[in-house]
Amino acid sequence: TDLPLLTGFPDEAFVKDQFLNALDIVCHDEPAIAQVIDHTRKLDIALSDRWRELHPLPSGEKEVVAYDLTNVLFFGVTCPIAEVGHNPDYQARPQVNVGVVVSRHDRTPLFHFAYRGSRNGGGTARNLLVQLQAAKVPPGLLIVDRGIMGRRLVEEARGVGWHLLGGLSKQP
Repeated sequence: TDLPLLTGFPDEAFVKDQFLNALDIVCHDEPAIAQVIDHTRKLDIALSDRWRELHPLPSGEKEVVAYDLTNVLFFGVTCPIAEVGHNPDYQARPQVNVGVVVSRHDRTPLFHFAYRGSRNGGGTARNLLVQLQAAKVPPGLLIVDRGIMGRRLVEEARGVGWHLLGGLSKQP
């Protein structure tokens, strides 16, 4: 791994099992209740709250966020959310879809999402709006690409106070 190099830790300070145990605290299977315990949403909200506390928007400025979803082809052995889905290269391989919300003000990622490979962009819009509300991000301008834009998103975004900027599909 390049983590020691990227973090500035000496190689001997990085212990793979300790790293994996730390990740398991964030998200893990809980066999006793047959569920996955996932704290990533809470962590995203706590980190973005803290970031905005330390780096507030200028007075009177509203948040402008961009949301995009991209697919990542999966070449591993197992991944419960890797599924065959649409990708630009038309490869019939398992993939995972990853969404990121970035603030225009400071170009900082505020949230991330991981979806099944078969999930399309429009199907993730409601989760995005729910996450923005849960994190108490004051409505401003939401920028999305044409794969996410749709009538339902327009109605729901306006309904919770967001303005919307996005491309339209070439399909009628």
